[in-house]
Amino acid sequence: MSGNMSSLREYEPGELERLKDAYLKNPARNKDITLYDQTWNDMNMDRVFARIDSCRSFAGEERLYAILREPFCDAGEIKRRDSLIRHFDENNAISEGYSKKLSDIGREIKKPVNIAINELEGLKMQGSLIHILCALLGLFAIAMIFVSPTAGLLVFLVTLIINIPLYFKRKGEIGDYISCFSVIIRAYHAANAMLAVSDDEELDYRTSMRNAVQNLKPVVRGSFIVTSGRGLTGGIINMIMDYLRIFFHVDLIKFNSMQKKVLAHKDDIILMFKALGEIDAFIAIAEYRRSLPYWCVPEYAENAASGGWKLPDRDGPEIELEDTIMATGHAPRAGVGGKPP
Repeated sequence: MSGNMSSLREYEPGELERLKDAYLKNPARNKDITLYDQTWNDMNMDRVFARIDSCRSFAGEERLYAILREPFCDAGEIKRRDSLIRHFDENNAISEGYSKKLSDIGREIKKPVNIAINELEGLKMQGSLIHILCALLGLFAIAMIFVSPTAGLLVFLVTLIINIPLYFKRKGEIGDYISCFSVIIRAYHAANAMLAVSDDEELDYRTSMRNAVQNLKPVVRGSFIVTSGRGLTGGIINMIMDYLRIFFHVDLIKFNSMQKKVLAHKDDIILMFKALGEIDAFIAIAEYRRSLPYWCVPEYAENAASGGWKLPDRDGPEIELEDTIMATGHAPRAGVGGKPP
């Protein structure tokens, strides 16, 4: 394989820290094989990550970061990943079809989804009764205008005085979670659209996406009421909808329902993002391989005398490793970890 070395992706301030935060706060990460910050920095892995990263979505970037942060010796998993990477490398139509849909998710996100969902569990669930009463009061005020304009306008003003402060108080408490819901909905629609791409239905990520699309339908149904607000900006229709939300609190009522559904389907959401992230990350790795003059994949020598790893060498003999090793740029120092160098 040949090609030009891929260029480094540039990141906005805080982006790499967000990726690190998403990884370290992920309860599913394997702490036994996680690279410590010192080792990560010794090997300049941020630069390695930036060179490989051509991901179209934040899910892909988070998954790629996690892959690089967790070196391991599971031969079966290495073979599975290599098989999928080769699959995307050899099927450009599939890769391009997926990449277009992954771009709809986007790379910008206020807070990692796994962190937002965990924090959502700590957000006090508020009953919808007070917001339903606000909505009924609004309807009553409008009806009164047709019966008695003067009395109706007075009730309308009282409704505004009550409803607006209550609305913005609650909206300020849940604003970050609404952004999280919007990301989940975008990811759902991307996964649904990706299922229309012709691919091997037996692949594990297809199964994960198919199950997610099926299981998350109750979460997505009616979600536009919560996620389509523009903050009193945008077109005329969006502005009218925003004023209706403020007056009738319909999005706050729907938010309480969505909060319960999102938490009930937390595992489905996490599995969906993992599947989308793996697809995006593996496509990026396939593109990176194509940019290199040569590359190799370790072979697990289960029946070899060493019982360890074989690293195929391009021009020389094979390198056999009897155990896991980590090569870094950090030189040993006297008095650290045993005997002096």
